[in-house]
Amino acid sequence: MNVSRKYRVSRRGIDREYSDIKDLIKYLTKVIVKGERVIALHGDLGSGKTYLTQQLVKMLGCKEPVPSPTFVIMNKYKVESKSFSGVVNHIDIYRLSEEEILKVLDLDEMQADSETLIIMEWEEKLQKYRFMNKTDVYIQVDYHS
Repeated sequence: MNVSRKYRVSRRGIDREYSDIKDLIKYLTKVIVKGERVIALHGDLGSGKTYLTQQLVKMLGCKEPVPSPTFVIMNKYKVESKSFSGVVNHIDIYRLSEEEILKVLDLDEMQADSETLIIMEWEEKLQKYRFMNKTDVYIQVDYHS
């Protein structure tokens, strides 16, 4: 069985589509350079949200392993590159309610910090909280025989 992924990116009312993860990462790197500090990842379980994060964080200069934060809620990585220098907070809120999320994570403080990049899996679970600006990445997986 062959698997292909399509990525749709929505940023400030403009949608773009990518079929190659390398092209998507180049685009995300450019929006990070322009000051974007929140990237929300959307897709089914196993669609590749953590893999995309791993590739992006590597591109930003992280040398350490980038595991899924599913059971720890958030992993932090110090990165340094031409695109961005600071901390990447990789957050997975799949297992939490919105009340728990807002109690555990200070999202206002994180997004106010220009040296913090938030990459959040399952951001659509936030019904009351809204990020000021964000780039949404929707991952669609197609299975072919």
